[in-house]
Amino acid sequence: MTDYSAMTYACMYLLENSPDTDKDKLIRIQQTVDDTLFDNTLDFSYPLNDQHSIVLINDGTYSVIGSLDEGFKVQVVDASKIVRIEGRAGDYQVNVRAGNEIVKYPAASLIYCGDNNPWIKYDAIEIHGNLSRVASQLTARATKNTFTKSLLFTEGQCDYASKDTPACRACLESCEYSALVEDTEAKTIHLRLSDCTECGSCVAVCPSGAIQNSRVNVAGLIAALENTEGYGVLVATDADLMKLSSPLYSETVILSIPNYSLLNELYLSLLVLKSGGEVYFPDMTTLPVSTQAAICNVNRIFERFGGDVIGDIVSASRHPKRFAPIARRLDNMPLRMAVSEGLASLKGYSNNVYTLPNSLFSDLHVDDKCTLCMGCAYVCKSGAFQAQPENQSLALNPALCTGCGHCESICPEHSITLAPGRFREEETYVTFSAVAKDDVFCCVECGKPFATEKAIAKVAGMFASLMWDDVKTRTLYCCGECKPKLMLKDHFDNTAKGGY
Repeated sequence: MTDYSAMTYACMYLLENSPDTDKDKLIRIQQTVDDTLFDNTLDFSYPLNDQHSIVLINDGTYSVIGSLDEGFKVQVVDASKIVRIEGRAGDYQVNVRAGNEIVKYPAASLIYCGDNNPWIKYDAIEIHGNLSRVASQLTARATKNTFTKSLLFTEGQCDYASKDTPACRACLESCEYSALVEDTEAKTIHLRLSDCTECGSCVAVCPSGAIQNSRVNVAGLIAALENTEGYGVLVATDADLMKLSSPLYSETVILSIPNYSLLNELYLSLLVLKSGGEVYFPDMTTLPVSTQAAICNVNRIFERFGGDVIGDIVSASRHPKRFAPIARRLDNMPLRMAVSEGLASLKGYSNNVYTLPNSLFSDLHVDDKCTLCMGCAYVCKSGAFQAQPENQSLALNPALCTGCGHCESICPEHSITLAPGRFREEETYVTFSAVAKDDVFCCVECGKPFATEKAIAKVAGMFASLMWDDVKTRTLYCCGECKPKLMLKDHFDNTAKGGY
């Protein structure tokens, strides 16, 4: 028997409102879903004390005009005198050298007056002549009595991080609260969680899954969905569940989320794949516009199964399962890979091509100018391109493409074309297939394979006219080891003959 003594709110709600006759099974599944989400939660929080102590760090290049609200206690320190900063966000100790002593100043927040903020990792706010903006940020911070790690950031998946020409700025442009900051020195994005309102906008626009909600993260969501046993899924906040008066559908479990804004096409696709296309919200009309748009795109992607796969409880009747929930387990996969693997499991492709507005899906085409330099595979963080040396080919899975366009911009042959928002109902869209292939070229001296025929033909075409004899021309077809040997031999042969 199920233990009803310690249940989540979702379990209690189902116990009272679900029409299921087998309540024990329903509550067992729901409790497992809730426990799995909780076990994978990576947020933490701690209480904050005095949020009005401010340390203003000045490097001597700026003068601060005006004053902050009188409620703040501001201590100005010279940047060159700072020995170290201790503590954690909202509760720092700034150690400053004063003569032969070290003075410690408590700081709920840091303000930096200068260029190239070196204190970003301490959530320091920069002043660029706009003190009113800084005052607003400090006032917002002062209203918080706890600090919460609400976001996760995987730098290795981010299309901004570590690139000389950042290809994606979606999260930075979506944040209205300065919680995401460019760290131009480190070529990455800093999460200034002291300013985060947990709105979820950055999570929704991230095409790679590099930014996640710490409570409903990719690993936790996938693990929870693996435990739904093919039931339908009602996605709801606790607040909306309390207001929901319409009857629930049978064999439906609840996915409790902090807000709807974090859901994009990728997360919604996972819900659809694991529920067999039976996903509901309490009331579609009350969802954020961005979430409604994502739902429209997902419904279109799956329309070959006979109708909408996402609906709501209030305004629509229950729709049947559109297909059998996929059995393919998606554990331990990045977000886009999980979606791609799930879509590939469905089979039965319609070969339709959709153009989806403001979509996180893109398409890629590689034409026959490709010489297999593999530059695209090197720069692609999502793994959409894959070098396959065993058969001298370049493979592509467009469903993994984040649309950053970096491959297109660095391709020396201009053989890659990016089509943002295009989704193809074809096997070659959701699985790896060879898009370029060539024969191996072997060194004319030693016979070792070292390049492709297309690459050698390109090099020879560019430089053959600059070579003034047959030996120099032959070096164009040599590997890196034989090329200098051949050139030196030619040099010594000519020297012995009294040549150059």
